[in-house]
Amino acid sequence: MLVSAALSTWDIGELAEAAVQIVAELVNNAIDHAQCRNVRVLITRPTQGVVRIGVADTCKQVPEPSSPDANAEEGPGLRPSAPCVRT
Repeated sequence: MLVSAALSTWDIGELAEAAVQIVAELVNNAIDHAQCRNVRVLITRPTQGVVRIGVADTCKQVPEPSSPDANAEEGPGLRPSAPCVRT
């Protein structure tokens, strides 16, 4: 809801579906893989053509990427968001 509301306020609500999926995956990863249970979501629009989405936990341990196979119960992680992300 936070993501959709922010994007709608900025008149770019058409990005909401992709942004919500990205935030859901990042928050899920933070909760599943971090030792900590505190998660913060930050959505900013630093310039007209940029929306920055940040998800942070307070865990000091750096996460390690995994490569699940097609039958794995866990998802592919951030790969679905790659087409939407520009670094």
